[in-house]
This record gives sequence, C-alpha cells and structure tokens, in this order.
Amino acid sequence: MAAFLRTHWLRVLTILALLAWYIFFLAWPINLIRADLGRHIKNGEILLSSPLHSWRPLLTTNFYSYTFPNSPFINHHWGSGVVFYLVHHASGFNGLSIFVIAVNIATLAFFWLSARRYVSFAQAAFISFLLIPFMAERYEVRPEIFSFLFIGIYWYILDGYRTNMIQDKMLWLLPLFQALWINLHVYFFFGFVLLAAFVIESLIQKNSQLRPGRLVTVGVAMIVTACLNPSFLKGFFYPFTIFNNYGLALEENTPLISHLRLVPGYVNGWICLLVALTVMILTLLALMKNRRSIPVSYWLVGSFIFLLVFKSVRNISFLAFFGFTFIAFLIHTLRPASPPQENRHQTYEPMAGGRHCCCQLSHTLS
Repeated sequence: MAAFLRTHWLRVLTILALLAWYIFFLAWPINLIRADLGRHIKNGEILLSSPLHSWRPLLTTNFYSYTFPNSPFINHHWGSGVVFYLVHHASGFNGLSIFVIAVNIATLAFFWLSARRYVSFAQAAFISFLLIPFMAERYEVRPEIFSFLFIGIYWYILDGYRTNMIQDKMLWLLPLFQALWINLHVYFFFGFVLLAAFVIESLIQKNSQLRPGRLVTVGVAMIVTACLNPSFLKGFFYPFTIFNNYGLALEENTPLISHLRLVPGYVNGWICLLVALTVMILTLLALMKNRRSIPVSYWLVGSFIFLLVFKSVRNISFLAFFGFTFIAFLIHTLRPASPPQENRHQTYEPMAGGRHCCCQLSHTLS
C-alpha cells in the first residue's frame, strides 16, 4: 500500500511538473500587434452588440479597410472573436492569457492520452518534456488554439476507434465539433484530413479494425455540419482559396528551410528538423522490424503534417503534438513482444461488446 501511494504521488508530482514546464513557455505578455488580438476582440464586441441582420459586412467584407471596405472577405474566425471578447470582458487580458494556457493544456492532455495507449507513464513524461518547448511555439492568443484542441480530440477518438479502445458512438461527436470548428478557425479542414486517412486505411488494410461504412457516414454528417457557417459553401471551400488574393507576405507563412536561411538562430526550426529526423529514423527501424507495422492512417497523416510543416513555419507546433503520439507508437512497435501473462501495463479494461472504455483518471496515473 505504501509503495502504491509513493508511486501514485510521484506521478501526480510529475504531471504537475510537466504542466509547470508547459506554462513556463506559454506565459508571455500579450502583444496586441503580433497576434491581431485587438481585431478579434473587436469582432466579438461588434457581433454581440449588433442585431443578426447587421452582421453581414463584418463576416463577408473587408470590414476594417479604409480603401477597400467592400472587397469580398470570409471572416473564418469570427467565432474565436466572440469567445475572446467574452473572456476579455469577464476577466481582462490576464484572464485571456489563463484561458489560452488552459486550452493548450487540454490539447496536450488529449495527445498525452493517445500516447499512453502505446508507452508507459515514464516514457510519455520524458517525450512530452522534450517536446513541450516546441509545442509552445504558437503561444499567442490566436484562433488556431482551437484547431490544436480539436485536432487532439479528433486524433484521440479516431486512433482510439482504430485500436478498439473507443466505442463507435464516440464518432458522432465529430460532426458536432465540426460545426464549432469551422466557425473558429480555417484549419477545420484538418478534421476531414484525419477522417479521410482512417477511411483509406479501412479500405486498403485488411487487418484494420475500422468500419468504412461507419466512417463514411460520419464524414457525410461532418460535411453537412461544416456548412453551418455564415458563408455556407464558400466558407466550406475557403481553405482552398484563402491564398488566392492574400495580398500580404507574412513571416509565419514562410517555408521552413527558407526561414532557417533568413534566421539561422531560429532554435525551434532546428528542433523541428531534429524531431522530423527522429521520427524518420524510428520509422525506418520499425519497418526493418516489420514492414507492415505502421498503419496506413499514420503514413497519411504523418506525410500531410510534414508537408504542412515544411510549407509554412506557422505549422511546426503540429509536428510537436503529433510527434508526441507518433514517437510513442513507434517506441511501442520497436519494443520486444512480451507474453500476454507478463504484460503488466494494461491501460484499458474491456467493456461488453469488445469495445473499450475511454481512459479513466486512475488508469492515466497508473
């Protein structure tokens, strides 16, 4: 009993230490110019103080422009502005900083739960400790914090469904989240990318636990709910057209290699390359052990993330978050197989019907 309590409290202290480590990198003073926060808060104020019929100019035109106010524009993050305004109105800028930290911690929690399916508590703690500075690359108050959170939730649900650890009915949360996501940030399309990767795996990988019919049905529901935005189909297809008339070159949209040439001291950029190299080496070792050891969904999502990261430095936090669970999976794959009776690290308990329950707090700490 005493040994159990020591282990229990040691793990609680480890989690608290990791949270403090993450907060250390996230707790920066708010810079209104760098993150466009003033515009987001003003969006929320205008929308909440105006009748619905007067929302159109802010949502569909270049509202703040002096010279071209009527130029077409899709305000894809208007919902984030409403959230930021409400938080700021209730608790000021300090409250906003705390809110953003809380959302980032929730994101880390979902990727932690995904990683814990494959590695021990100590291994997950070590990997997250190394990657946390990299995860905090985008520490400002930005709409994309919601995209990080939803991506973590989607991955937790879909990968859990693939590994038989999430019940089928959990998939129906995805269309509900999609209706929120499309009104919070333009990266809502990532939800479809993740689902598509698992659909493709279900169709071409014979030993997959995935049911293509169920996933396709959920995907159709996601398309329907994604149309619940002020611009309807234009909003749905906006990720494909957002750069057609961008009109401004931003540092955060610079390709990673080009950015490293311009700013050789960009530490997180070099860390990004190191993480990418680590993932590739572990992948190669896993393939040498068993060429079919890596699921199709991992190949597809991993390739897409690498493409995003090297296309734009604003995406490197994606590699940190996904690198967490990818590295955990690869370590699990490379681990020598143990007889069933010797496996002392079972994280989930079976439920009736062959599915497994969601992770419980007691299992997370065990």
